[in-house]
Amino acid sequence: MGIFTLFLSFLILFPSVWKWKGFHDETLSKEHTNILRGIFAFCIMGGHISLFWNTHFSGSQVTAFWMTIGTWSTAVFFFLSGYGLALQNNTRPNYLHGFLKRRFLKVLIPAIAILLIYYLAVGRFTPVWDVLRDYPQKNPLNANSWFIWAILYFYFLFWLSGRWIDSRPVSFGLLLLGTGFYVGLLDLVLHFSGWWFYTCVLFPIGVAWGNWHSSLEPIVKKCFWLLLPAAWLGFAALYLRILPPVNLPEILVMWFASTCWVLGILLVGMKFQARGRFWQFLGKISLELYLIHGLWLTICDRPLMWSHPWIFPASVCGLSIASAAILHKVFNPAWRVFANHR
Repeated sequence: MGIFTLFLSFLILFPSVWKWKGFHDETLSKEHTNILRGIFAFCIMGGHISLFWNTHFSGSQVTAFWMTIGTWSTAVFFFLSGYGLALQNNTRPNYLHGFLKRRFLKVLIPAIAILLIYYLAVGRFTPVWDVLRDYPQKNPLNANSWFIWAILYFYFLFWLSGRWIDSRPVSFGLLLLGTGFYVGLLDLVLHFSGWWFYTCVLFPIGVAWGNWHSSLEPIVKKCFWLLLPAAWLGFAALYLRILPPVNLPEILVMWFASTCWVLGILLVGMKFQARGRFWQFLGKISLELYLIHGLWLTICDRPLMWSHPWIFPASVCGLSIASAAILHKVFNPAWRVFANHR
């Protein structure tokens, strides 16, 4: 996994642009956010590969970090989703008219189709009752699909909080209430285990950045060299559990760590921006890549694939990217037809 890390670092650094003086304009432009989606979709896949890797080879600190990179990557996706929706809602008249149909179909069509492909390929269909029973263990058909159902909830919540309310603060307050309800339901009522839904707090933070970025960015730029080390030191302290003797609930640790991580990524992006067609390409197919790579993890987990350390990760990456690209070619026109149908 150390070589895997070096390879990823090379892909990011080689075509990158570092700005020594001033800051990059449009830090969260459509092009740059698409590149971020590509990078962190790749990181999620790498994180899941490391879980399999760890069962076959001795672990390391690099492997340990890769085993948690999916957590921090989903935080970035929640932030970018919230930011993108808020920005478009504030710049496009009547953006929320027909919003549910457009956004839901773009996610639901690939999600449902890939779930069917997944269970056809592995040869087992799950009865509806078993799916409902297993959901509290974060295994709704495909364990990797939890993010899809979460983001659909937040799409609905975003639409509900802003459809008939013109006041941004009031709409944002309703969004926070809806986020609190979601977390409270999963954590306190249904007793879901693990970290997997904790990072959703970054969705309203992304919405806040999208709503008030013109006021926040000058402050952030003015305090840049104070905030940059603070964000990364805060993340490192929380990730490594270097905390004072205070009993903080796990959910708060995850919230603070995720927020520090995303803030650190945002600040680095003001000076450093990755480039390259590879990341642009992965960004376009990030949804399909996220959904399909679990299938190849299952299929490729065979003794032959572990005869050499690089066979399994190379096979999963190659097959996942290739199949995601094909599926994107199929799904992208399909959802447009449904979305434009009257």
